[in-house]
Amino acid sequence: MTEQPMLTEPMTTEEVNETGPAKKVPKKKAPPPAKKPDIEITDGMLDLSNIDQLIRYSDGIYNSKYRPRDMSSADIMCAIQTGAELGMKPMAAVRSIAVINGRPSIWGDAIIGLCMRHPLWDEGGYVETIDIKNNVITATCTMARRGGQPVTRTFTTEDAKTAGYMGKDTYKKHPKRMIQCRARSWCAKDAFPDAMLGMMTAEEMQLADALDGVDLDKSEKSLVDRLKEKEAPPESAD
Repeated sequence: MTEQPMLTEPMTTEEVNETGPAKKVPKKKAPPPAKKPDIEITDGMLDLSNIDQLIRYSDGIYNSKYRPRDMSSADIMCAIQTGAELGMKPMAAVRSIAVINGRPSIWGDAIIGLCMRHPLWDEGGYVETIDIKNNVITATCTMARRGGQPVTRTFTTEDAKTAGYMGKDTYKKHPKRMIQCRARSWCAKDAFPDAMLGMMTAEEMQLADALDGVDLDKSEKSLVDRLKEKEAPPESAD
């Protein structure tokens, strides 16, 4: 009959003392996990992951010398969130987006960048020209999606006069630039609506009067109240 091997007890935290009872050995505690930074940096960019971080970040910009003129901390927060929906990093959004008449809008220079990042952007189909003839400035912008037809939009000083823009200070000082931005924005909206997502340019919003000349920030009545008044049937005369 063969001897059965003796079963050994599992290791415990006790040590047997030759001259006395077993002695307990304290367990070693695992080191605490490394604390993650409050706001992480991914690929050199700040990664805002919740509303608290976004509010703190917006407050930090507002309290700095970098603060955009005429933008509150809440405006900065809205600009950052709008930029995120357009694929922009936080600081790029603060540089490129303005809140005018209660609506986020994008500066004309950033429009081309948004369209160029689109996966269907056709570099060969992009052309911008500015011509001056008989004191009339004509700006033309053409954009194309790969596999699609080119989209061309034109804007002139005559168009600006008809819209009442030429009397504005910005059009007087920078007529060519303003005419170019208008042609560019129209073209981008029609050629790449999925990149623009309904955004208006800051240049357009600076000129446009919200709701037929009523400033949203100064109006005593809410937008809902004004729409109700507009849609209400006229009162019958007694």
